[in-house]
Amino acid sequence: MKIRFLALLFASILSSTCFAQIRFEKGYFINNSGETVSCLIKNVAWRNNPTQFQYKLSEEGQIQTADLESIKEFGVLDESKYVKFVGGIDRSSESLSDMSSDYEPSFNNEELFLKVVIDGKASLYEYRDGNLTRYFFGMQNSEISQLVYKSYLTADKRALKNKQYKKQLQDELKCESITLTTISELEYDKKELAKLFIDYNTCANSELTDFMKKGNKGTLNFIIKPGIQRASISLERTGQYHSATQPYKLNFGGQQRFSFGIEMEYVFPFNKNKWSFFIEPTYLSPYKVEKEVEVDNESLEVKYSSIDLPVGIRHYFFLNDKSKISVDVSYVMNFAVGNSLFDYERSEDLSIKRGANSMVGLGYIYSNKYSIEVRHGFKRQLFNYSFYDSKYKTTSIVFGYKIF
Repeated sequence: MKIRFLALLFASILSSTCFAQIRFEKGYFINNSGETVSCLIKNVAWRNNPTQFQYKLSEEGQIQTADLESIKEFGVLDESKYVKFVGGIDRSSESLSDMSSDYEPSFNNEELFLKVVIDGKASLYEYRDGNLTRYFFGMQNSEISQLVYKSYLTADKRALKNKQYKKQLQDELKCESITLTTISELEYDKKELAKLFIDYNTCANSELTDFMKKGNKGTLNFIIKPGIQRASISLERTGQYHSATQPYKLNFGGQQRFSFGIEMEYVFPFNKNKWSFFIEPTYLSPYKVEKEVEVDNESLEVKYSSIDLPVGIRHYFFLNDKSKISVDVSYVMNFAVGNSLFDYERSEDLSIKRGANSMVGLGYIYSNKYSIEVRHGFKRQLFNYSFYDSKYKTTSIVFGYKIF
């Protein structure tokens, strides 16, 4: 399959599915006047905290946009909740090259939507912007404040941490079940902080909502992947390595190979589970073709058995509740197994070595269980010999069945 055809196919799929992905789900917002408005919110499962969102007042209603200037709070029912915060945030860098030498945080006064993690008498909030992650907290009927955690450089260029958040929590979350040891061992980590706030609200007999349980979660899938591959190999002798040799080119043509792989895929929890990482160990049946080398008056047989190891990123486009399309790109490490070589009748044989190349794929998934995918593997070298050049490329159809 030609690369140009694949590019055009990908472009058409992307353009035709961009509208199908827009899903408005039941939600609400509270405006600056304190009025609660039920609506349908475009739920993109924001990885970074949003500054605005789109909504409709009915299924057939016009798409409108709301932002920090007009909204105090909004949420998608049974999934997420965001509240407006006006106050200080420390954006000090954690990177050694940009790290501050000040121990104290440097607060900027900003308006932000904070994501609610735990909602109760003591509430935990999260703010993410690229590589920046900050946590905030608030007690019932009190203002929200950042939990201070800051890296800084000492005069002798050592990187240390300001862990003031432990003192803040120790002062506010006073309960029998929370000890000094609990606080001292607490990391600036979402799961650990959430557990502490759950423990406090439970100890304080406070109702709480755990949005970590309500939101999207990452999932691990195991998928059986049998397939059919059309592989082609070419060989070129690029020069003379002694007086009796002459350059030549041989194309061994396409041959059908059968493949069997087991894919392990982790679907990320953000952006409505549209992104995933995968690794797929795959065995390929032998490629075996014989050709005549006319200039040397001898035969040459290619014998190639291999295991591929694609490692890549996949993006999903949801068509409806049952169907979705995937586009992926991967880096493929290849390992020749057995007696894989260019077997000359009289001349010295050429051994096939391990190599690597890139691959793109376009797939269709039904009911989150059955799949079919077309893949194109770009050319890769089979060895590294002087005066010889050999390339291998593939087009595959791969079927999938998710076992769990």
